[in-house]
Amino acid sequence: MGNLVEGKVAIVTGGASGLGRAIAQRLDREGAGAVVIVDVREEPREGGTPTHESLDCETQFVQCDQADREQVRAAVEATDRHGHIDVLVNAAGMLDQHDFFAIDDAAFHRTMDVNLKGPLAFSQMVGERMVRQGSGSIINIASIVGVVADGTLPLYSMSKGAVRTLTNCTAAALGPHGVRVNAILPGVIDSAMTRQDVQLVGSDLEASVVAGIPLRRVGSPQDIAGAAAFLASDLAGYVSATSLVVDGGQISTLTGPSE
Repeated sequence: MGNLVEGKVAIVTGGASGLGRAIAQRLDREGAGAVVIVDVREEPREGGTPTHESLDCETQFVQCDQADREQVRAAVEATDRHGHIDVLVNAAGMLDQHDFFAIDDAAFHRTMDVNLKGPLAFSQMVGERMVRQGSGSIINIASIVGVVADGTLPLYSMSKGAVRTLTNCTAAALGPHGVRVNAILPGVIDSAMTRQDVQLVGSDLEASVVAGIPLRRVGSPQDIAGAAAFLASDLAGYVSATSLVVDGGQISTLTGPSE
C-alpha cells in the first residue's frame, strides 16, 4: 500500500475493464479515500470480480453511456455525496477499425461521441466542481496514434488526437483555478481492446510490433496505472498540459530489431 493519493476522491470512467480497471485499482492501493467507477457495464471484459467490488476503499459504481450528456450529468451528480472530487480519469473509449473511404456519419459520430464528447462533458462538469474547490487533477487517456496516425484506425486516431488538444484547452481554462490537466498516451497495451476489438496482442502480428519497441515488449495496464497515479498525486503538482507518452519508446526512436 502506498500513499500517493491518500484520502483523495477519484472518478474513473471506463473503470470496469482494461486500463480504467488497472488505474482504479492502483489508486486504491495508493490510499484513495474513494474511487467511483463509471462505465456502461459492470462486469470486466477480462472476467473476474467487478472493479468496484475489488477495492478496499469506499467505492461506488455508476452506469453511464458517456456519449449521452444527460447521463454524464446524472453520473457526476451521483458522486456529489462524497463532498469533493480530487481526480478525474477519462479512460472510457472505443476502438473500431474502419477503411478510410467507408467511414460514414454514423461511425464518425459514434466514435467522436464516446472518445471526445464524453471526456469533454466529464471535464466540464467535474471541472466546475474542481474550480469551486480550487484544486484537482484531470487525466485523459489518449494514444500514440493521436500523434503518429494509424491508417487502419483513422477514426480512433482522429479522436485521440483531438483528446490531446482537449487536454491542453482544459488545462488553459482550469489552470488559473488550481486544476491540473494532463494526458497519457499509451502505446500497444495488452488489453481486451488489442486482443478482441483489434486482434494484435496474441496474434501473428505481435512479434513484428514488439521488434519495433525498444523495450521489446507490449505494455501492461499496470504501466499506464503507474503513470496515472503519478499525475494524480502531489508529486505532479507543477505538471499540467503535458502529454506523457507510455509506449516503451515506440514512437520516439527509429530502433529496429536487434541483429
